[in-house]
Amino acid sequence: MDAEPAPEADSAPGLDPSIAAPPQSSTSDPTPPSNPSPTPGPRARALQTVYSSALNHTLTTLSYPNFAACFPTAARYVPKALAALHLQTVGKLEAFAQKEFDAILAERDVISSLNALDGVLASARAARAEAGDAAAPPQPTHMLAPEQIAAAQLKPYLVAHRGKLNAAIQNVGAANERLAEEVRGQRREIEELLRGVEAVVRDLESAGREVGGIDLRKEGVDVEADLKGLG
Repeated sequence: MDAEPAPEADSAPGLDPSIAAPPQSSTSDPTPPSNPSPTPGPRARALQTVYSSALNHTLTTLSYPNFAACFPTAARYVPKALAALHLQTVGKLEAFAQKEFDAILAERDVISSLNALDGVLASARAARAEAGDAAAPPQPTHMLAPEQIAAAQLKPYLVAHRGKLNAAIQNVGAANERLAEEVRGQRREIEELLRGVEAVVRDLESAGREVGGIDLRKEGVDVEADLKGLG
């Protein structure tokens, strides 16, 4: 009975298939070099220090005892391999977190912005020193008296209402001036009427004196008789 032929091996024993074939050369153009990152200033270095401290503190909590508690069987039978896996995991987490942080810094141009802020603050300090105000910094808000804080809070409100009150006072003053002018005009009219009445009274008095010797009753009777005769 013939023996069945053994299947041909795909690759040589002990050879990793991932490295069996030589890497293919890339035909694409090389990536142009990126602009060099700016040198971190005081605030950028402080930000990097704070992030590094926070990352180290976080990775410290991932200690080997905590890591081994998640894999009790491996910790009992292959502790060295588990310890190596723990170191590898911590190293990869640290590298990944740092890489992401650096990518965010580069994408948002954080270092340049913080350096610009350092420059602005340095210029402000220099200008204040030249003006002679370096020895007398402004008093912090929390150290001001309650009256000063209340006045500062109420000042915009009071200024706005003062403007409204001034406008209302001007409007009322203009209305009062118009009313006063009307009153003065009416007073002049009354005075003119009084002068006219006085003139009429004087005329009546003069006419009364002229007809003082005439019997008005008799004259009236005669006039009435004449009118009847005409009728």
